[in-house]
Amino acid sequence: MSAVAERGTRRRGWRDEDELDLLVDRGAELDVLSRSVTGLSLGRSALVVIENRPGAGRTALVRRTIALAEAAGIRVCSARGSRTESELRYGMVSQLLSAFPTEDCPVWTDVRWAECARESAVLPALCREFLGLARREPLLVVVDDAHWADPFSARWLRAMARRLREVPLLLVVAGNDGCRPIGLPAITELAAPRAGSVAAHLLRPGPLSPAGVNMLLATACPGPLDEDFSRELLRVTGGQVWLVRAVLRQFARAGLAPVIDHVAELHETVATELGDRVARLTGVLPEELVGLLRALAVCGSRLDFRLVCSLAGLRTMPESEALARLEGVGLVRPGEEPELSDPITAARVLSGMPAPERAELHAAAAELGHRSAIPDLDVAGMLLGASPIGQPWAADLLSRAAARDRDGTRPAEASRFLQRALKEPLSEPARARLMIELAAAELGRRPVAGARLLAEVISGPGGPEVTEYRRTAADLLVMGGESTVARQHLAIALRRAAPPYDRALTALYWLSDIVAEDEPFSPGRMAPTVTDDAHTTTHPAQAGVLAWREAMHGRGLEQVRALARAALRTSSGVPVSGGGTPIAPRMAAARSLGLTQDWADGLAALDQVLIEARRIGVSTVLAPVLMLRAELCLGMRRIKDAERDLAEALRQLPVRDWRPFCAPSVVSVQAVLHLEHGDPEAAGRVLSEFAAELPLGATEGVSWCHFLFARARFHLTVGEPAAAVADLLECGRRLLNHHVVNPAVIPWRTTAALALHAIGEQAESERLLTEDLAHARTWGEPKFLGGTLMAAAHVLADTAHEEAEALLAEAGELLGETALQAMSGSRPVLSGLSEPERRIAELAARGRSNSEIAGELAMSRRGVELNLNRIYRKLGLSGRGELVAAFGHRGRGE
Repeated sequence: MSAVAERGTRRRGWRDEDELDLLVDRGAELDVLSRSVTGLSLGRSALVVIENRPGAGRTALVRRTIALAEAAGIRVCSARGSRTESELRYGMVSQLLSAFPTEDCPVWTDVRWAECARESAVLPALCREFLGLARREPLLVVVDDAHWADPFSARWLRAMARRLREVPLLLVVAGNDGCRPIGLPAITELAAPRAGSVAAHLLRPGPLSPAGVNMLLATACPGPLDEDFSRELLRVTGGQVWLVRAVLRQFARAGLAPVIDHVAELHETVATELGDRVARLTGVLPEELVGLLRALAVCGSRLDFRLVCSLAGLRTMPESEALARLEGVGLVRPGEEPELSDPITAARVLSGMPAPERAELHAAAAELGHRSAIPDLDVAGMLLGASPIGQPWAADLLSRAAARDRDGTRPAEASRFLQRALKEPLSEPARARLMIELAAAELGRRPVAGARLLAEVISGPGGPEVTEYRRTAADLLVMGGESTVARQHLAIALRRAAPPYDRALTALYWLSDIVAEDEPFSPGRMAPTVTDDAHTTTHPAQAGVLAWREAMHGRGLEQVRALARAALRTSSGVPVSGGGTPIAPRMAAARSLGLTQDWADGLAALDQVLIEARRIGVSTVLAPVLMLRAELCLGMRRIKDAERDLAEALRQLPVRDWRPFCAPSVVSVQAVLHLEHGDPEAAGRVLSEFAAELPLGATEGVSWCHFLFARARFHLTVGEPAAAVADLLECGRRLLNHHVVNPAVIPWRTTAALALHAIGEQAESERLLTEDLAHARTWGEPKFLGGTLMAAAHVLADTAHEEAEALLAEAGELLGETALQAMSGSRPVLSGLSEPERRIAELAARGRSNSEIAGELAMSRRGVELNLNRIYRKLGLSGRGELVAAFGHRGRGE
């Protein structure tokens, strides 16, 4: 711990406040006052006006002036204004006269004091009285807080200022123009230059400098100076003397050392003191100025100042004077666009109002702003504090402002605007639309709250006029991985509706039922079921869902292709919110085209979906679309495109923010891309990091099966076929449990069979291949079936040669020259390997682990891995399973 930090943990000794030098940074002012007092002792008159905001140290300067005069033997009379005496006739003059004995001031007994009708005679008499006193001996007249002078005393001060040249008299007037009653002239006018007048000085003490703050700190609390604390103290107080003193006083009371460790206490003290000061000032300011403060607190600089004054009801003083007064007391920041000095001031000004009046002021400001066509965001900020105004424009304006903030950097502000919009009187469709917008703003920050809003739209009140919003809400839920929630509320909505059911809602129910897998593919009595005649549907949303359903079952290839194309062709370019096909069914259709090997068609349709997802602007929608694009690009061997889409998907939604049900498939794509780049180490790291901190529910869906398959590929790549087999068999068990029969979804049997073949488990390998061939024939996609036939031929090459040849022949009919090359044994691709690479490839194909290969060839395990990666790239293979097939080996027995 540093020395400064150590000091922050123990108490420091503070001096008494009376010992502090309150005139730090006041050298120039003291010089003027000292010269003026010296000149007075020599018979020269002068006028000094000290004007600044409250707490700037005026009184300390006045006291120093009195002390200097008394030390020089000069007679002093002083007065201090107060609010209670501001309406007392000649109250301030009376205080000044009280410094003299009655016999020295016969004016005390003058009957004109009590006769207001003879006022014109009283003022000259009072001036003569003071001038007479000054003729006898030099006189210092001091008036502090002169802004509270009653009108009669204020006129006397101006009259005396004009007569100073006649006698040796120093007049020192201190005050703040912002606090003076309405109608009185500014104190600073006293110091205005006049022909033939005496020297006049206007002093305006400024804020403390960094050196001044350091000096005060050193005086108040002796010890090493923490410069970080000093800089922060200057920043948060603005160098205001009263506020710096208040902080030091509070720290002394609490026994806290002035070190940066106590910055939180510093901020808390400043906030409290500023708030209390605002309360004190608003208690003494004229009511019109308080009203203007409140209007500025609501409007800031968003409205023209003249409109703000109109809103405040400013009547009895010019706008410029009102502004100058508020700037003078430090409540308004000087500048071309007036606004309150800080957020604390704004909050305290408004907190002093009754809640209904405060809401009415916000509403009036918003109406004025709307009529003045100021930016939507500014009006929306005013509406936040207003009660519902019942105007149609209010909700629409808040919605527009929210859209701009949601697309920018303030999603939390967008949520506040939409929550406020929902308080306005709204039709059911308008309410549903705003709830969806609010949910979209919340999904990224608070997904549970966003999902709850969408669920309320789905099963909430309203009739057919709300249907399109129910579709959108259900679509957003399914896309965001909240299929179970969507399923429950869609069931409620569909049960409430009378047949015929909305087809898009029905399709979304089917899809949520497939994904949620509570009762796979069998909604039962809860909602409309998938009937046989539904397979001939012409509705695009239903067609997309049915295409995916049948594809997962691995049957009806041409029907799947036709349904998927129908779903994607008809929905092109129609916005979700405009009654078009929801995104989730189109995603299902595009995924189905991937299984039918129509990669280009699926990708082209997905491009249109991506445009729409960007328009919606919700990360939980955009990221899944990008992820599916990455998967399709991966299937087409467009590795760079897949990497680009994956990277953008993760920018939109990092892995930690995906729903646990969906996250494993994201990790699987990351791992496969690392393997494609020949970097098994990175693939293994991604897989192991995710598996080490599995989110709750991550292993429950089909997404986990993709993770297991990716991990199996990793095990095969690094020469661990036994571990690969374990993951593949578990993957298959889970897929069957989810009723996923189609081997094209995840070819776990074929991959497991090749791995088993590599480790000598021939019988189990053949059994799995026999099952996979049956399912591949049922599915009937030529390329996938051809690949399965080739794998089976390699496995059977040594045990059933004739059957293997028949399989290769059939594969050749489906695939062409690729199968014939493999059957001939020429393996031309192997010619590109060097002799060491061929040797490593042979051993790997025979089932040797990387460690065993390293031991046999006297090289490091890392060297084996690097060579294998290079071999895979040269041969265009994805891993060890395909390497086994390329060499035609059975396993360790060879």
